[in-house]
Amino acid sequence: MRKDGLTEHEGRVMDALQAAWNEFAKLEITHTSDMTDFTNGIHQCQQILGMRVLQRDYPEGYPIKVKKLKPTHKCIDCGYTISHNKPWIIDGLRCNKCSGTVVPLSMLPKKSSPPGSENK
Repeated sequence: MRKDGLTEHEGRVMDALQAAWNEFAKLEITHTSDMTDFTNGIHQCQQILGMRVLQRDYPEGYPIKVKKLKPTHKCIDCGYTISHNKPWIIDGLRCNKCSGTVVPLSMLPKKSSPPGSENK
């Protein structure tokens, strides 16, 4: 469990932003505003991730501004369902909760009805 309030998935994004900064800082500067512009972009991304923590912890003060999406994927290891407005980018990714295998709901077998229930 992370101590910064980010989910494991958000934490991986934050870590990637930090790695991007570290690698960019090694590049030769080709314009006077390179470092400032790159820094501002990284900080904007970090602010978005921080806002997600506030939205979870203080939903009345920092409401989520999108409607709830129908679940599109499920972790076959822990059962966690994932809703995403671009489900094709989730394919092949790992579960945010347990790092298990995530598959589209359409690939899971349909639950069968109990015998005789189809006539009711």
